[in-house]
This record gives sequence, C-alpha cells and structure tokens, in this order.
Amino acid sequence: MVKDAPEKPAEVQTDAGLQVNVQFTPESSKLLYVNHAIILHAENGEEFVFDFYSLMPPSGAVLGRFAFSPKHAKRLLRALNGQIERFETKFGEIKIEEATPSEG
Repeated sequence: MVKDAPEKPAEVQTDAGLQVNVQFTPESSKLLYVNHAIILHAENGEEFVFDFYSLMPPSGAVLGRFAFSPKHAKRLLRALNGQIERFETKFGEIKIEEATPSEG
C-alpha cells in the first residue's frame, strides 16, 4: 500500500498560482491495479488520451480514460520520471521486457 497517498483533503496549486482544496471521495480514493495502458495523441495536437486497463487473461477491463493537455501530459511524465528515479535509488533498477507493439 502506498503510504504517502492522500486520503483526506489536500491543497493543490494550479498553474495560475491558485490554491484549490481537493476532496477525496470514497470512490476516488479507491486504489485500482493497472497493468496495461495505451496512450495516444489527438491528430489536432490538442490532447493526449490515456486508457488504463487491468488485464487478467482471458479477460480484462478498461479502468479509466483520461485526456491531458500536452503541457499536463509532459508534467505527468516529469513527475513519473522523478518518482521512478527515487524508487530505483531506494530499491534498485526496475527491469522490464522489451516493449510490445501496443506500447509503441
């Protein structure tokens, strides 16, 4: 279980510098296991679409679809890279297999 995940109201600062009080509901606090994702960008360049799946052959389920502006997608990438660097510093390198065609 992730210890640092907020389960109570949190203060978040927007790009414009505004403080926003974020509330976690029982539904939004539910931890979902994702083991596959497909990420696409719109042909018009306005957004990236993230589809998250839980695949347990022979079946699977789409857990959520999220659209990000290009700027927010890049911020997500930076945040994820930072978390992975901290994780690997503490626990060692994460080894992965070669990418599958759907990841490219």
